[in-house]
Amino acid sequence: MLLKRSPFTAGFLSLIYPGLGHLYVGALEKALFIQAACFGSLFLLGQLGMLTSFTGNFIFLCIILCVYLYAFISAIRTAKNIHHYQMTNYNTWYCYVGFLLVFQSLFFYIGTKSDDLLGYNMIVMSSDSMLPSAQYNDVVIIDTKKQSLDVGDAIAFYLPNTNFDTDIKRVAAVGGDRISIIFGKVYRNGVLEEKLSVPEEYRQRDYSVSVEEQTVPAGHVFLLGDYRDNSNDSRFWGSLPQENIIGVATDVYFSTNLSNIGQSIN
Repeated sequence: MLLKRSPFTAGFLSLIYPGLGHLYVGALEKALFIQAACFGSLFLLGQLGMLTSFTGNFIFLCIILCVYLYAFISAIRTAKNIHHYQMTNYNTWYCYVGFLLVFQSLFFYIGTKSDDLLGYNMIVMSSDSMLPSAQYNDVVIIDTKKQSLDVGDAIAFYLPNTNFDTDIKRVAAVGGDRISIIFGKVYRNGVLEEKLSVPEEYRQRDYSVSVEEQTVPAGHVFLLGDYRDNSNDSRFWGSLPQENIIGVATDVYFSTNLSNIGQSIN
């Protein structure tokens, strides 16, 4: 059957999902090329470790926007240049839906496995315990491939005795260390840890200024929130097993406080 292809329809389908407009105009190779560009750039940035930073995620977002723009313009131009179109086997609504579902499902799967496949994840702050670095409901980028932890690292973890509740706190001590808080100052193995110091207005409650010395068990970490007065951390539920750790928090990806976006947590 010989038909024309509507530029409006081609552009509209491209906005729904890049590549659909090219299927509509019979350019299957370009539709697949567009998907390869999206997935390829995602995996390349992941392998380079760039997705663990705000900058890397911003670059990926720009790539996706460019792909959408290319798909939109290219599909419209192709449709305008077609005067008589021979319908193909994939010019059916169920093929369009199938194309959309296959690649969207693949993106969803990669998103659920981003820890292993791409070396990063994102979690939402469940409290204000890390003020001023991050606030409640901020979306924070997590580096899931960092092999070693350093005192002062802000880490994402699964809360003790839960299967899915997550939070972010700062490592104050590791297995074998002695940890205490005296007059609001954090001491590790008897030495003041300046990197764990917080403003006085964040540590005025009794449990923020005095914690008796204790030894962190092997295979555990002792965690503290930056906002000591408003942090449910190791002072109350003890040291965290290292198997609960998701990764190291790096940057704020999104925040309702625009000045927080892109801010480093470590």
